[in-house]
Amino acid sequence: FSYVNRGGLKNSGYSEEEILKLTPLDLKTDFNLRSFRQLINPLLTNEKEKIEFFTTHKRKDGSFYPVEVHLQLLEEGSQRKFVAIILDITERLRANELLDKANRLAVIGNWEVDVEKETVYWSPITREIHEVDIDFVPDLSKGVDFYVEGDNREKIIQCVQNCVNLGESWDEELQITTLNKNLKWVRVIGQGEFLDGKCIRIYGSFQDITERKIQEEQLVILNNSLKVYTKELERSNEELEQFAFITSHDLQEPLRMIASFMDMLKRKYADRLDEKGLQYIHYATDGAKRMRQIILDLLDYSRADKPTESVEKVNFNEIISYFEMLRRKVISENSVKIIVSELPTLNLYKGPITQVLYSLLDNAIKYARKGVIPILEISSKEFENEWEFAVKDNGIGIDSKFYDKIFIIFQRLHNRNEYDGTGIGLSIAKKHVEFMGGKIWVESTLGVGSTFYFTIPKK
Repeated sequence: FSYVNRGGLKNSGYSEEEILKLTPLDLKTDFNLRSFRQLINPLLTNEKEKIEFFTTHKRKDGSFYPVEVHLQLLEEGSQRKFVAIILDITERLRANELLDKANRLAVIGNWEVDVEKETVYWSPITREIHEVDIDFVPDLSKGVDFYVEGDNREKIIQCVQNCVNLGESWDEELQITTLNKNLKWVRVIGQGEFLDGKCIRIYGSFQDITERKIQEEQLVILNNSLKVYTKELERSNEELEQFAFITSHDLQEPLRMIASFMDMLKRKYADRLDEKGLQYIHYATDGAKRMRQIILDLLDYSRADKPTESVEKVNFNEIISYFEMLRRKVISENSVKIIVSELPTLNLYKGPITQVLYSLLDNAIKYARKGVIPILEISSKEFENEWEFAVKDNGIGIDSKFYDKIFIIFQRLHNRNEYDGTGIGLSIAKKHVEFMGGKIWVESTLGVGSTFYFTIPKK
């Protein structure tokens, strides 16, 4: 060596004085004088201007590292000198190794076509995808007919032609036939390399996407099934809505007639009927009224997730104030005390949220403890993604084993003679809240009171 730069000194671990006493054979322990002569002979005979090769160099500490060498012979008068660029490719090899592992995990192979030599290279993964062994030689003369299925042939032929003639790259998903006649889906990416305007090489990647395609096909089948099911469900819901509407009107008319004639019977013949007769009239009238209320509640329940109005700004404080005005008689008669914390104004459906609050407040008044002044507390909390509302009372309370039952339609915890109602109110409230994307639940202690919570998402 007559000169080594700082990079070479750093890679080898030698000082400048030490390395100038060495020859290349001291670093290239896999070469002897004869093999080294054979290596550089094309330069000495002017057969080549420069040569490139890969080898390993030995450091001062005895370790080895891979290098890429670019070697050229320069003549200055009668003196000849070798000039070498030596690249430490440790990181490159490590990166290639990691890339190879990543490609293997993703089942991505590589390929290359030498247009001038008419040869094809397939990486090991590409060979695995085509189900061929390491000795198999891809035949370029057969073109894509051997590898590509159906309509994809014309597509890939056009891609190759556009690459060769126009320099366009491509990225296509195709179905191929393997050597074992198995069908596979692959993603092929290709681009060309040009010299003096002529395509000399085409190369790219090859990925097996069969599993993904199978999943996509299954997803399409599932989506189509869901579409059919959704249409059937929509049709069924429309029929149920029509049935509920027609039934409600058809049922309400005879119920009104029963109630009306019972009232007329009582007014006209009350003096001729004994206590039993009047009691029978009361039972018939009461039954007709309760039946009509059940029909109206069922209509409300069927429409709970289909609000007719649009979204608007709803002030919860105003809803509570309006409730107090509408229920002022029952509030006064029962000495009800209502405590309201500052509530928010939100964009949502006014009708459904009003019905939810009214149902919870009416129940809190209805199920008050005897001899105890009903106290109702309405509050709210703001969280990152939702608002949480609470309606707390000091009523009779609910056994924990009935927490879920009270939200099911027609499920009553008490005898109708003790507390009136159809058992639909809380189920309607639940349906409204869930339609708005929230949830509703209760926490309670028997003989102490209950707190009903429900949430409304901000979005």
